[in-house]
Amino acid sequence: MEFYLFLEVKDFIFAAFIGLSAWFSYKLGWKSGLSDGIDKSLFYLKDQGFINLEELPDGELKISKAE
Repeated sequence: MEFYLFLEVKDFIFAAFIGLSAWFSYKLGWKSGLSDGIDKSLFYLKDQGFINLEELPDGELKISKAE
């Protein structure tokens, strides 16, 4: 019973807000990271000279070994 004396309604609201914020951040980050992260990684590897990239007419990327 003493545990509840230290917690007030504002503490529960604050914890719920932090939990919801973390969940939305995770979901939005996962979606944008999946769609943008792979392309950014490929372009980074191209800039470093590890791979060659060729953009095809349909918008896809063709990856080949750097020579």
